[in-house]
Amino acid sequence: MKESEKLYSNQLKRSKNLTKISIIIPVFTGHENLKYLLPAINQQALRPCEIVIVDSCPHTEVQELIDNIHIEIPIHYHREDKRTFPGKARNIGVSIAKHEYIAFLDCRTIPSDNWLQHYSQLIKENDASMIKGSFTVLANNKFQWYLRTALYGESTHESVPGMLMKKRLFESTGGFNEDLRMAEDLEWLQRLRRDQIKIISVATPFLKYDGLPESLFIACQKHFESGYYISLVKENTKNLLFSILLFATILIIPRWNFYLIGWDSNPLFIPHVTKIVFLIVSSLLLIWRLIYALTPRVLPNNLFVSAVKLTILGILTLSVYNWNASMALWVEDAVLYIPHITKIYVGLLIGSVFIYRGIIRPMINNTTYEKLLLMNWLLVGMVGLVVDIVKIPGMIFGAIAGRVKELARSHNTVKKQDR
Repeated sequence: MKESEKLYSNQLKRSKNLTKISIIIPVFTGHENLKYLLPAINQQALRPCEIVIVDSCPHTEVQELIDNIHIEIPIHYHREDKRTFPGKARNIGVSIAKHEYIAFLDCRTIPSDNWLQHYSQLIKENDASMIKGSFTVLANNKFQWYLRTALYGESTHESVPGMLMKKRLFESTGGFNEDLRMAEDLEWLQRLRRDQIKIISVATPFLKYDGLPESLFIACQKHFESGYYISLVKENTKNLLFSILLFATILIIPRWNFYLIGWDSNPLFIPHVTKIVFLIVSSLLLIWRLIYALTPRVLPNNLFVSAVKLTILGILTLSVYNWNASMALWVEDAVLYIPHITKIYVGLLIGSVFIYRGIIRPMINNTTYEKLLLMNWLLVGMVGLVVDIVKIPGMIFGAIAGRVKELARSHNTVKKQDR
């Protein structure tokens, strides 16, 4: 037996009186925060039996850093030579864990002293198998405050880091999707909800997250990647592809006859094409809503909501686009003629998003209006608008890539079955 294994075995024996919880920590970036995280775990009112660290950090000093942090809880250190995404790292950690319950943390999440004690008590009182983590986001500079206010506000947010659950339950779900660099927690939670697993949510935050991007460029890069990987999640991919198709239809159909050569003499000419298409779309949405009301678990409700929103936006955009042609016959002296209507409309759309991100969303998330006074709401709105815009192409690319991967997997499966 290696010296490190002997040490781990001896520590495990000494910890037999501790709560039977294993904490799993994946490490790739932010490894320097372990000097704060490990002592915070050691100070828990209800200590875990072990800490499992799965390290794929390109820096080699992680183990040395851990060895210089003296805590009373045994640490099992596992090194992966290749970069390992969080989902796979957590799966590896769970396979190493030796105890009945597992809890997830990451390097940038710091728990309060009574985190495990409170969560353990809630699980016992509610006879549940799982409880989700709840955290507040820290802002260490002015930009991070703008970003936090635009995206999170002062509210608490649920996450996988901080989650406590039975190891047996986690293993029964198949673990995290190891192909996803981000959004693996969303995909995993979708599977849990689909299987109707009882999950307890905690309103009071027992953790703090200290990992916001420190510049607008890094924030844009992260949200582009976030949009990409969120769209790789199957249900989100279907949702987005449907939305893109619907939006494209709304933009193309009204100009259909205009693109035809020969106009009304062309065999592809469709009289009143816009009215016909919108009547069909509206009817389908109403039928869809009726089916959903009767069979609520058959169709995803968020897909219907997205379709309705995009349809309303499309109708509004078309109304603006055709306003002067239909209402004023392009006569500038007409009462209903509106100069620069398209520019005004686009300006109103951007302004609405600005106000939503800069004022409405922060106040919904418990940010007091005093903190938004003067220029703060403008800067918050600007940061929120930029990251929203950047996220959209990421989601589109992710949706396309997800569909391609799904088709490739199906093709490979068919080929294997034919052999």
